[in-house]
Amino acid sequence: GYDEAGQELFLTAQDSYYRLVAMRQALSEARIPFSFNNCFEVPFEPGNTDRILQQLIDENRMPTAFVCFDDVVAVLLLESLTALGLEVPKDVSVLGFGDVVEGIDLATATIDTNDMAELAVARIRERISQGGLGGMTLSVTSAFKPGGSIGPVKTTK
Repeated sequence: GYDEAGQELFLTAQDSYYRLVAMRQALSEARIPFSFNNCFEVPFEPGNTDRILQQLIDENRMPTAFVCFDDVVAVLLLESLTALGLEVPKDVSVLGFGDVVEGIDLATATIDTNDMAELAVARIRERISQGGLGGMTLSVTSAFKPGGSIGPVKTTK
């Protein structure tokens, strides 16, 4: 399998934190080591992704796969990888999250938005009827949607 995975995320976003926890669990189950050195917080400013990728190339630390915070970030990453002469998925695989970008052959994790809406409405009703319940984490159904951004495993060794 993949021997290193990078995650491009926004560490200040709570849902990014939960995705990071889930990724760590999945990597552990697959016996792939996790390192915070492979987590990259990339602000939406021109050149940041290019700069980080170039540094990874220069330091010979390019992960074999990236798991992105969402599909929009994944598309930006795909553009930067291509601009730097890397081929997806031949050189590196990219996984998005949310299935929100159309017209791009991106592997992504889909979210059951109907399930999400039903849980949210039920939670609002609980808060109204029981008065001011505290916050909680709700989980919804998700699934893997294959796409052309995930390819055969490329080892870094």
